[in-house]
Amino acid sequence: MLKDLPYDTLRDFTPVTLMVIVPGVMTMNPKVPAKNLKEVIALAKAKPSSLNYGSPGPLTSGHLSMEMLKLTAGINIQHVPYKGGAPAIAESGVPGFDTYEWYGVFAPGKLPKDVLAKLSREIARIIKLPDMSEKLSAQGAIPVGNTSDEFAAFVKREMDTWGKVAQQVGLKPD
Repeated sequence: MLKDLPYDTLRDFTPVTLMVIVPGVMTMNPKVPAKNLKEVIALAKAKPSSLNYGSPGPLTSGHLSMEMLKLTAGINIQHVPYKGGAPAIAESGVPGFDTYEWYGVFAPGKLPKDVLAKLSREIARIIKLPDMSEKLSAQGAIPVGNTSDEFAAFVKREMDTWGKVAQQVGLKPD
C-alpha cells in the first residue's frame, strides 16, 4: 500500500509465525437509527451517501475494512479520516466481510530453513502456553502460532485481498 518501498516484502522478509489476530469493533453514534450492521447497511441503501464513517487515517486497516464493507454490501458511505488509531471494525454477519488486524514475526529474507523452523516452533509454543494465551485473549487477541509456510500463505492472501480492495476503490499510495 506504500509507494516506492525500499524493500520487497515477499523477497526480503521470511514469515516466521502469525502470533495473533485481533478482531475489530465497529461503533456508532447512538443517534444513528440502527442497532446492528445489517440495519446500518439497510439505512445506507435507503439513504445513499447520507452516512459517514471515521477511521484512524487513509489506507489504515480501519479505512480499508470499511472500503471492503462498502464493496461487499454495495453501499455508499463517506470516509472521514482521523489522525489516530481508535478501534473500528465489526463482527458483521455480512457474507464475505471479515476483517481484523494481525501481528506476526518476520525475519530477514533467506533465513536458513533449520533456524526458521526452530524459531517458528518456539514462538508458536510460547504463544500457546496457557499463561500467554490467557493474557493475549484478555486483550481481545486470538492466539495463533502457526508454521512459517502457513504464515507465508496467510501474508500472501492478505496482500492479494487488500491490494484488490485498494484497486477497486481507486486508492493510491502516497
